[in-house]
Amino acid sequence: MSRYDSRSADPGSYRDRRTDSGFGGASSYSGARSSSKKDYDGAESPRKLDLDGLTPFEKNFYTESPAVAAMSESEAEEYRKRREITVEGRDVPKPVKAFRDVGFPEYVIQEIVKAGFTEPTPIQAQGWPMALKGRDLVGIAETGSGKTLAYLLPAIVHVNAQPILAPGDGPIVLVLAPTRELAVQIQQEATKFGASSRIKNTCIYGGVPKGPQVRDLQKGVEIVIATPGRLIDMMESHHTNLRRVTYLVLDEADRMLDMGFDPQIRKIVSQEDDSESTVAANVPPPQIRPDRQTLYWSATWPKEVEQLARKFLYNPYKVIIGSQDLKANHAIRQHVEIVSENQKYNKLVKLLEDIMDGSRILIFMDTKKGCDQITRQLRMDGWPALSIHGDKSQAERDWVLSEFKAGKSPIMTATDVAARGLDVKDVKYVINYDFPGSLEDYVHRIGRTGRAGAKGTAYTFFTAANARFAKDLIVILEEAGQKVSPELAAMGRGAPPPPEIDDPSRILPIISESAAETITTTTVVFVNGNSASVEASSASSTPEGIIRSPLQVPYLFMRTKKKDAGVEEGEVPNVPPTPGPTTAAAVVPIGEKTSFPTPIIESVMLRDPIPENQQRELFKWLLEEKRKVKPKDSEEKKRIDEEKAIIKQFIRAKSIPSL
Repeated sequence: MSRYDSRSADPGSYRDRRTDSGFGGASSYSGARSSSKKDYDGAESPRKLDLDGLTPFEKNFYTESPAVAAMSESEAEEYRKRREITVEGRDVPKPVKAFRDVGFPEYVIQEIVKAGFTEPTPIQAQGWPMALKGRDLVGIAETGSGKTLAYLLPAIVHVNAQPILAPGDGPIVLVLAPTRELAVQIQQEATKFGASSRIKNTCIYGGVPKGPQVRDLQKGVEIVIATPGRLIDMMESHHTNLRRVTYLVLDEADRMLDMGFDPQIRKIVSQEDDSESTVAANVPPPQIRPDRQTLYWSATWPKEVEQLARKFLYNPYKVIIGSQDLKANHAIRQHVEIVSENQKYNKLVKLLEDIMDGSRILIFMDTKKGCDQITRQLRMDGWPALSIHGDKSQAERDWVLSEFKAGKSPIMTATDVAARGLDVKDVKYVINYDFPGSLEDYVHRIGRTGRAGAKGTAYTFFTAANARFAKDLIVILEEAGQKVSPELAAMGRGAPPPPEIDDPSRILPIISESAAETITTTTVVFVNGNSASVEASSASSTPEGIIRSPLQVPYLFMRTKKKDAGVEEGEVPNVPPTPGPTTAAAVVPIGEKTSFPTPIIESVMLRDPIPENQQRELFKWLLEEKRKVKPKDSEEKKRIDEEKAIIKQFIRAKSIPSL
């Protein structure tokens, strides 16, 4: 017994290696066998297996229960079809219908019963037999489908069958997660279900002091849940190594690649470490075992993840729940409303007034700055809101999350740091204040509600700047049986978005009609130097040709130049010079009396509107100018993107508003 292992070696212990099965008489695992090259059917593995000098380990622990063995292939296919399970690979095991059919040890079954679960979810029903057989596995299922337990419970069984850790050994199970919050959540589940086995675990992530994490690693832990960056830091500092890792999990693999962790993942999973520190220290590289079992779990299966899986997985099973195409949880009601950027906050407040019933509400923003601003404004308006994003310290993020989970602050605003894997009970509503940068993130965001069989509702504010997502978003809504608004359907067909009547000054200035009713423009031409008194009177109604659209404003400046009145600057046609003013035209303020030389009052006829082809050229030029602008921050970028989207819609429109 290692001094690093605090468990007692009593005969009934699951870790008593004197028993044949390796975990305390779990007879259902009597067929467990050691890993060897024959596991790969004689074919050379892409990992170029070199098992010389490596201690063999057990990884196939699955024996069919009588109930599963009695199931015919047609019955298994019918069950898969009913639960929308699609499988790929050779020798695929049959799905299990009950927890006891899996063959878990009794202490694991007790934890499952204690948690209140009644039957396996689809990903668990098919994923557990696959994982227990020791083969590599790709699992794809929507958020909230139980993927965490689908790999944690087989991991506990796997640990219990391995030799006890010796001094200096690293973990047996390594779980990689994209965010700190998800890593902590996985650790909580590992602690809950591993407590009866006395399996030790630790969570390795950045943003907190290294000391406690280093001490955990030095004492020895069987399970490490880590974010890639901090794990590499620990490896390079020689606080841990991966030579004992025989069960590797990549949770939310697609999200890790989205966040730019591809190099770190490759470094962790690859067989070589040529870092200067390792070479200089003349120590064995902290390489992971080539004959490990690797499991990829995700809600989507993009090409980048597929390429990574082909490199590091050998002969894997693949299980897909539902369609492999991107889709949303059908238990979530989705509402998408077309709004302008400056309408959002008022719409948010009105929505909160309608839905606030004490349930938890999660509001997603695109930027950290926007997250803080909206949270501050909500609190000033009396709403109990807190925010969480990557710039906050880990202590503050943990506190905000605990307050939200406890219901003390039922409203939490967040960036996409909370969009993946985060499991908070009773999140009834999700609000996308800003539409995310991809449809995958949209599906993950709304997946924070409607988890574990519960119902949920998602509201999304959709602006003209998001128009490029309209068509694909409609596909997701229709697949989930949701109603598509006429405005969104029109935007999906490429029609211009509705005009932002509430505040058109965001694009171009405008003169209100109320102001227009009091405007009179009069041209005064001086003749023979005689004086006269003229009183300008206001028009009783809006003058013909007054500005009614913000798009007419550029033409206003063009048509009010002096040459538009048929007069060149500095001269008056057919009128000899006089000592009076030299301007050819003047605008007389309303309500004032002014003495002039004898005037002739003439109404100036404004020229015809600019032809449409010239207007298109004007908009194209304006679009090019917008593209040249380098925004200083994300808020300015969002505003410019929205303006560009509107200009593009007018360029593509069949008819352009008259200027």
